[in-house]
Amino acid sequence: MDLEIINTIIAGTALLMSGFMIIRDYFLPAKVKLFFGDSFQIVCVERNKIQINLNLTNSRNKLSVINRLEAVLSSPNGNKYNYVWNIFYKLEGGRSVLERIPTSIAVLAKSSVFQGIEFIADESFTWVEGKYEFKIIGWENRGASQKNNLSSVKIIFSLNKDDISCLSDYHVIESGGVIPMRKVRIIN
Repeated sequence: MDLEIINTIIAGTALLMSGFMIIRDYFLPAKVKLFFGDSFQIVCVERNKIQINLNLTNSRNKLSVINRLEAVLSSPNGNKYNYVWNIFYKLEGGRSVLERIPTSIAVLAKSSVFQGIEFIADESFTWVEGKYEFKIIGWENRGASQKNNLSSVKIIFSLNKDDISCLSDYHVIESGGVIPMRKVRIIN
């Protein structure tokens, strides 16, 4: 009699677990998570740009499409600056190679995409010494008029006097010269 009860409990548990896995994998929508990659750099031009490598991971059995990304930079003096998704880039031989903007990023079922993304500030501002927070939010499988639904990623970094000096001394050379970039030390 005790063996029948144990077998019934095991069979019931297996049935519940398989039902949960079917619902999770086939009926729930895709779910992408953002993870910080290996590179975060500031590009000095008229409006500040930030290049970051992100790993977009989809753990579900459905395709997901990232329709829009934005970011907010919180500075040490309390100011907040909005950044918009500008272009994709990839690193080749230690330098960035920029690509034209596609309309979205597709993340296949149970896979991930490692992508360099450049954000550009809505307005010009001057960098100051101290600790910054860069928070990225996004829209997955929905229009920009709807509420964002992509898990956010937050990067905290600091700039010292040398960083500020490098970022302040930029000058864009119109004949295709090099635009200074500054790799940043991440705190978190």
